[in-house]
Amino acid sequence: MIINSERGQNLIEVVLAMSIISVFLVALVNLSASTIRRLTFAKNQMVARSLMEKDLESLRAYRDNTSWADFVSNCQSQIFFAPDPGFSVSRSCASDAETATVVSTITWSNGAHSVAATAVLSDKSQW
Repeated sequence: MIINSERGQNLIEVVLAMSIISVFLVALVNLSASTIRRLTFAKNQMVARSLMEKDLESLRAYRDNTSWADFVSNCQSQIFFAPDPGFSVSRSCASDAETATVVSTITWSNGAHSVAATAVLSDKSQW
């Protein structure tokens, strides 16, 4: 009889150990998935910021190589580069006689996330 109760006790210990290991593994998988999501978001945010800087720099170059009237009329519609797959670029411009306020927005993940920057560009002839 003593042998049978030891077998039962061993079985309970094994089941308990497997339960603890299972809980640990589930937590580890959830942590890994969360880390991957955060790293992917950080990578996409970095790419979006790079694209935004590229957009504003290309817009400054366009301003430097064209008349102020052409710049103001085409500011919103001119996209000078093809964004990375999964990213889109939009821009809004408001201008007066000497300055243009430009908002460049980069979105990704079907518009669920975005990064925006505002730049105030002045007429180069006013420098």
